[in-house]
Amino acid sequence: MGGIAFGYLGSRQVLDYGSEARNPRRDIPLAVIGSILIPMVIYLGLQIGFLGALDWKDAGLAPGDWAGLTSSDWASSPLFSALGAAGFGSFATVLLIDAAVSPAGNGRVTLGSAARASYAFGVDAYAPAPLARSTGTASPGSR
Repeated sequence: MGGIAFGYLGSRQVLDYGSEARNPRRDIPLAVIGSILIPMVIYLGLQIGFLGALDWKDAGLAPGDWAGLTSSDWASSPLFSALGAAGFGSFATVLLIDAAVSPAGNGRVTLGSAARASYAFGVDAYAPAPLARSTGTASPGSR
């Protein structure tokens, strides 16, 4: 459940990077809506795929034993288990590698977002003025 909630936090970065949009009136609302709708479609697709791939026999359960599913081997990694049961073991391995590598992308976005917020605090005098210094060529309000 935490992963799903984490997937919806991308709308925050839209606001942090929004000052760089060419047409903010159009782009920011579209990006916020997209950052909510795209994960929703992906997670719904994953849920439907899981339900279609659920192999009760491989999980060691009687068909329809939803309560027992929470204590089975499938509970900790349902997509990995479904891919393995369907004969896609190599793709399941790619899924595990992706689970280890993907947080790096999120870390980069979060680092940039934190830097933008620190810069904004410096510009608005809520934090020390040196935070408002930039090595870039653009200055605030130069657009």
